[in-house]
Amino acid sequence: MGDMYDQLMQPPVLGKPLHLMSDHHELWAQPLGDGHAIAHHAADFRHQSSDIPEYCWVSNRVQEAAMVYNEEVGQAILLLVRTVVGGLLQDEGRMLDDVPSWIPKIDGEP
Repeated sequence: MGDMYDQLMQPPVLGKPLHLMSDHHELWAQPLGDGHAIAHHAADFRHQSSDIPEYCWVSNRVQEAAMVYNEEVGQAILLLVRTVVGGLLQDEGRMLDDVPSWIPKIDGEP
């Protein structure tokens, strides 16, 4: 799901956002401008990803944040912070100790 944030925070009319990563967090920072470019991009992204609830939720929050901008405040930056809770268990990461005895071994390996 991490790459969707890169796509979401980079509307075609704006430059690449600042993207910082640590062991358990990621941060995107995008100058807001008038907020319309990011809001429209988030709405388009949500429409294209309507079958994935997490994408829709994040797109809605980004759109809401972009639309509350008030020009009287001055320049603003939209920050998106993601807490990385861990990756999925990949096949190559599984321990071979749990292989049932009925599976034949090849060259001494299950």
